Amino acid sequence: MNRNLVDFVLLDNNEGLCFFADDTVKKIFLSDFEEVSDFISNHSFIRTGQIGCGGYYLTFNDSVDIPAEKIYKLGMTIPLKRDDFITFLDNILDTSESCKLLNCSRQNLSYLVKQKQLTVAKPNVSGNLFMKGDVLRNQW
Repeated sequence: MNRNLVDFVLLDNNEGLCFFADDTVKKIFLSDFEEVSDFISNHSFIRTGQIGCGGYYLTFNDSVDIPAEKIYKLGMTIPLKRDDFITFLDNILDTSESCKLLNCSRQNLSYLVKQKQLTVAKPNVSGNLFMKGDVLRNQW
């Protein structure tokens, strides 16, 4: 069970980070797995990737599965732990936190985005997410 998946993050270029119960992180290239190699060009299908029941597999569209043991074997170990990834999330700010850090209004923040002085990491209806470094570069 130490080699069961506990989390999966889809990256660009059909790559992914797989977090395992034994605190190992593996980077995978989906093209290395024949289970999904025929679907690589179907981005909406690939985006459905998630952990299967109990972490025993990675599933796509609840129909195509890659066993966790196979991912563990073929994946490239990277020197990162799940806790490192969680700590990284402290560097993501929502709209309110960004306004507080910059001591500005939402309107000013929106202006910075429209002027391409601040990049939105993830847009949302109720507010955007920003990388802390990008916000700090815009301090006045």
